Amino acid sequence: MAALESAHARMTALGLPVPSCDVVIFLDLAAMQPYAPPGRAVGLYQQGIETSFLVVAWKDAGDPLRALAHELAHSALVPGIRAQPLWLREGLAEVLSNLQPALGGLRIGAPIGGHLETLRKRPWLEWRRVLDAVPDSPILLEAESNKLFYAQSWLLAHSLVVGRSSGKSFAARIEALSEPAELPGRVPESLAIEFVPARAAAPQTEAKVRALEPWEHDYRLAELLRAMNRAGQAREALESLRSQFPQRPEPAESLGALDMDALEYRRAEERLGEAVRLGSENPSTHYRYSLLLMQPGKSAETAARHARRAVELDPSQPLHWLAQAQAEMQLGRWEAARSSLAGLDRRAADPLLREQVKVETAEIERRQEQQRRPPPTPQPPEKVAMAAAPQPPSISPPPPAPAARPKAQPHPGALTFWGFIRRVECTEEGKILTVTSPRFTVRVREPAGRPARLYSPPRNLRQIPCTLKDVEVNVVYRPAARFGPINGDLVAVIF
Repeated sequence: MAALESAHARMTALGLPVPSCDVVIFLDLAAMQPYAPPGRAVGLYQQGIETSFLVVAWKDAGDPLRALAHELAHSALVPGIRAQPLWLREGLAEVLSNLQPALGGLRIGAPIGGHLETLRKRPWLEWRRVLDAVPDSPILLEAESNKLFYAQSWLLAHSLVVGRSSGKSFAARIEALSEPAELPGRVPESLAIEFVPARAAAPQTEAKVRALEPWEHDYRLAELLRAMNRAGQAREALESLRSQFPQRPEPAESLGALDMDALEYRRAEERLGEAVRLGSENPSTHYRYSLLLMQPGKSAETAARHARRAVELDPSQPLHWLAQAQAEMQLGRWEAARSSLAGLDRRAADPLLREQVKVETAEIERRQEQQRRPPPTPQPPEKVAMAAAPQPPSISPPPPAPAARPKAQPHPGALTFWGFIRRVECTEEGKILTVTSPRFTVRVREPAGRPARLYSPPRNLRQIPCTLKDVEVNVVYRPAARFGPINGDLVAVIF
């Protein structure tokens, strides 16, 4: 725990945003196998919705403490390089896993003995195979080539960032990286080691170690499955926990979230309502429940109460303020809605959320203007002379009307963005759509196993093809809880 806290403090001192994570340590690869990604990884960082995870197979990790620091580095690098190639993500994580303390700062670039030994004793992989690698590439599935991939990626990332400050912060250097013009052909006689002045960052909260309660172990693993978009396995585990521990709100919270992801809103409302009755203090649960209760025919007053509770429990989350504003608007409490929008505007890093503040403010003004207008004076009905219509000749009944085109249903908590699909990136984690308008660009994710609904698609598309390009659409997406390179998860596409 102390080693992990030290790694966290050093990366924070470099200006890298390190989020809080749950740490899951398996005894070995065999125990980790049900949760392992493709390849021969002995650890992983899995970004989740409420919780993110650092996972390591302890006995097979070689240096397990550095392996944990490597996965922690992935969590810090997500906002800047999620869309960058695998070699860069892994190489930078290796560099950051070996930060060394020094008086008044940190040393970056200290040699990693295992990598140097691999590079000096084995023939190298062709660089093109390293640069083009993806998680399920053959070079990552075989033990020796896997070692070479990580060693060469570390050496290349080291040559790109260490000793190349040019007055830039370390975080700014990372953001400016691209594929190098020259590739190393051998291990240099000496590696650059850079001193970076940095003030030691105190941990935000004191690390605590405690024994898990009986339900917690399996619940954390079920949440890991949910974060990995293995919805079926997660649901099975959560249903079992719900039966075993009927007084705990957590399984119902997560089942309700899974139902919302699956667009099963009635069932989601039942599960989240159950969690609230069991005393849930999870801000995301109150936020989701408020969204569902803002639908037509539901209780706007109850929705506002749960939106306010979400803000009380986590005021740093902009989406909670947006839900509170929308609930107050439904109740006609215009000044309370404006106050909530001001809270959103102060906290939102996403320019689209700040734009949403303008949209909602304009809607408040429109509704207030409607209320200020006097009601129209009804006019007496005009008398119209009526004549009996002749009976039409007997004719055959008209043919049945063509089936109505499906209409896009409202999706709680989702935003709609108009633009043109410019690119669809297909990865092992799902698809990422880049959609542009004259003012904004959004990148939304369709996670593997959670296909978006398609309304009126051209050419009878059943899914979003990787070749789709320059098509005008409205994308409906749920904004990400934390602003980053992905704006949110795709719910629907309206063509």
